[in-house]
Amino acid sequence: MKPIHLDEPDPGLVCVFVKIAPPASRSADRFFVLPWRELGRIVIAGHSKYLAKHGGVRPRSPKSLHTAVYLRALAKWENQWQVLTQRVRSTSANQKEQAMKRTRSKTAQPKPSPAIHD
Repeated sequence: MKPIHLDEPDPGLVCVFVKIAPPASRSADRFFVLPWRELGRIVIAGHSKYLAKHGGVRPRSPKSLHTAVYLRALAKWENQWQVLTQRVRSTSANQKEQAMKRTRSKTAQPKPSPAIHD
């Protein structure tokens, strides 16, 4: 089988998958942050593995390019926010927001400590 390559549509493209927790659960939402090229590797590896199990041909729709991405394949990218933060440049809007946050934190009154009773 010929190796598959997925072109990167835009250099530096970052993907964020969000697994939203059910509203009634106590689970937290989960975030998976990865570069496009890594998503391409995950998709190609999963699709190749699927095809290998079926003699190299999709059993129901041979021409279909549909594939699935499972959370287990994204696991190592969970909460890897540095993938995004290392690529995002500071803009004037971001700098103003950060300055406002610093000013608010400097002027905020300290919260009183809770009383401890025996």
